[in-house]
Amino acid sequence: MARARSQQRRLLVGLVLTMALVACGGGDEKVPAAAEDKAQAERIVLTEADVPDLTRTEEEDSDDGSEPFQKCLNDNVLLTKLGDGPRSAESSFGNEDETIVRASAVNLAESEGDAMAAFAELNRANFVGCFEEAVRTAFEEELSGSFSNLEVIKLPVEKVGDDTVAFRTTLDLELVRSLALSLDYVFFRVGRGLGVLFSVDVDGTLDAAERTRLVKAIAGRLEDA
Repeated sequence: MARARSQQRRLLVGLVLTMALVACGGGDEKVPAAAEDKAQAERIVLTEADVPDLTRTEEEDSDDGSEPFQKCLNDNVLLTKLGDGPRSAESSFGNEDETIVRASAVNLAESEGDAMAAFAELNRANFVGCFEEAVRTAFEEELSGSFSNLEVIKLPVEKVGDDTVAFRTTLDLELVRSLALSLDYVFFRVGRGLGVLFSVDVDGTLDAAERTRLVKAIAGRLEDA
């Protein structure tokens, strides 16, 4: 059981890093220094106060399986370096038995135009199909033969900020016991800021009202930045 949980944790962390990291302002306005933007981003991402029942988790460095996702995003750096760029930050929280993950990432682009161009990649007609294949590739590399019924859909969500788009991945896993995984990704843009809320639920789904609450919490801080 411990080995299975370890496999599950590694898989979920890998997904947080490769699928959920964030991205995502122009005009003649002066662009803040990267260090200033990074400090802002660190204050904007999910905090302990947003998810008091969960515990902050440490991210693990990994680029395994990232290439297919980069192709889906046309190698847009704001998206492929979500949470990992000079003007970005990320945070992740989970419960003790690792059946719930709530993660976020924020990236402050140098201009609103750059952020708008990055967000447009998520709205391309072929994005969902490309993303599903990338997710399938990532799972096959980690747990070949141990999953089935993988599907990615565009998720209807309340608009938050200037732009919002969301996706849900569902699949069944066979480890020590059968597990049903649900992974939600809500991307949103506020001015030159891009954000993503990423959630993992085992044998359940994130409640729509709670998902909206968390997105609004991050977007509200992004708007005030």
